[in-house]
Amino acid sequence: MSATTLMSAGTPADDPAVLAELDVPFRLMSRFWTPTAEQYAHLGRMQADDERFAANYEQIAEGLAAYVRDAMTAYAAARLS
Repeated sequence: MSATTLMSAGTPADDPAVLAELDVPFRLMSRFWTPTAEQYAHLGRMQADDERFAANYEQIAEGLAAYVRDAMTAYAAARLS
C-alpha cells in the first residue's frame, strides 16, 4: 500500500503500516547514506518546507508533503532512535 493510499484512508502518519512503507526507501537511501534519527526527521521537514520538493508531493495528492514529513518523523522516532 502506498503512502498516498494510507493517507487517503485516514491512516495516522505514525501507524505501523505507514512506517512499514518507509522501510524500503530508507533501506535504499542507506545504501549510500545512513542518516541518524535527527537527520532523517530533518530530511522530511526539508522536503515539506521547500516548495520545490513539496510541489512534487502535492501534485500526487494534496497534503502528501506534510503527511510524509510526519511519517518520516515518526519513523525516525520509532526505528532510528
